Amino acid sequence: MNSIINSRIWRVIEPIILLVVFGLLAREIVPYWGVTPNMAAAALAERPPDWGILALVDGKSQSVKWGLLVGAAIMLAALRRYNVFRPVGGAPTLPLPQLILFGLAVAIPLGLMVMLPRWYHYEVAPLGEARAIWDLIYSSPWTLEFWLFMAISSFLLIPIVEEVFFRGYFLGSLQQVFSPFWTITISAAIFAIVHLQYAKLDPFALYSMLMVFIASAAFAWTVLATRSVVPAIVAHAYGNFPQPLSWTPYEIVLIIPAGIILFVLLRRMRRSGPT
Repeated sequence: MNSIINSRIWRVIEPIILLVVFGLLAREIVPYWGVTPNMAAAALAERPPDWGILALVDGKSQSVKWGLLVGAAIMLAALRRYNVFRPVGGAPTLPLPQLILFGLAVAIPLGLMVMLPRWYHYEVAPLGEARAIWDLIYSSPWTLEFWLFMAISSFLLIPIVEEVFFRGYFLGSLQQVFSPFWTITISAAIFAIVHLQYAKLDPFALYSMLMVFIASAAFAWTVLATRSVVPAIVAHAYGNFPQPLSWTPYEIVLIIPAGIILFVLLRRMRRSGPT
């Protein structure tokens, strides 16, 4: 039994099993916390959507689901003798402020790769089929309730729990039995698979799916390079943060400082020791 649990194939499928089992369990638990199946649908049907109700529903649902998943991830990581916040082992290769800068420097070009096609789709000409939630976001006023919903479902809670689970627990498990290349590739592929809401036979949707894989691979690389999940959390949060579409073309200028910061920090990491 121990050989099966520590096998390569088990370490690949284990997070999928956890996501399915605890996702189903959370679905059974959440109604006892005052969340009924039709609450989210009714809130989404309003124009504009009732972001306050959506924040309440998503907050309770995500708290139960990810509370179970992160708890299980921390225990499994402890059994395999690694820390989900430093899954590669050893001290981080940069101090905390520079880890944050490293995450931002990685996030800026990734964010532009995501946002430029989206800006073109909404501001110039349609590129294909966009996700329904994007239509709602860009056609609704960004009220306090909207920002509360987005903090829970997009740029605050989700980046932390997803990165702890996927780049902390899952990547830490993979790197014990795979090379860095396969650790990055497999972790990115599984992350993309569990985000199949993008998978449609449409060029715009397929591009979005590809970007999920690329971003996930970049996040995994930051963890291996810095020995910390902090840059991945920062990059994920930056990528999920809502921004006006009109800002997108002007953000291209951020590529230059991002490149300089990344170059300087990588040189500093190489001088301090191997990554």
